[in-house]
Amino acid sequence: MFKRLSRTIATLGPIGYLPKAPGTWGSMTGAFVWYLAHEYISGFYNFQLFLVISAAIVGIIVTDVVSRLGYKDPKEVVIDELVGMWIALTWLPHSIKLTIIALILFRIFDIAKPFGIRRLEKVSGGWGIMLDDIAAGIASALILHFTLYLI
Repeated sequence: MFKRLSRTIATLGPIGYLPKAPGTWGSMTGAFVWYLAHEYISGFYNFQLFLVISAAIVGIIVTDVVSRLGYKDPKEVVIDELVGMWIALTWLPHSIKLTIIALILFRIFDIAKPFGIRRLEKVSGGWGIMLDDIAAGIASALILHFTLYLI
C-alpha cells in the first residue's frame, strides 16, 4: 500500500506518465499549481517557504521508496521537477510572464545541469533524485531575484 502511494505521489498521479518529456510536464504542473495558488489563496505569499520545504520532504521520502524498488531515477518520477519549479517561483511577484520565464529557466538548468548540479545525481536514494532539481530551482530563483533587483 505505502509503495503504491509513494509511486503515485512521486509521479504526481498520471502526470509522470504523459507522453514525451515527463519532466517538462511535471515542471508545468508545478508552475500551474503555484500560479493558481497565488491567484486564489489569500496570504499565499506568507507560507510559500513552508509549502516548498514540506513538498521537498515528501518528495525525498517517496522517491527514496521508489528508488528502493529498483529504480535509480525513473523518468516518470516528476515530484522533483514540481519541487524545483516551486523553489524557482518562491517569493516572486505574481505574474504569468515571470511564471513562464521561471519555467523556461528552470528547465534549462534542470536539463543542462551546470554549476556542478550534475554531480548531485550521484547521491543515492531519494536525495539523489531530488537534489539536482532542488539545485536547479535555487539557481533559477537566484537569477530571477537578482534580475528583478537590478530592474
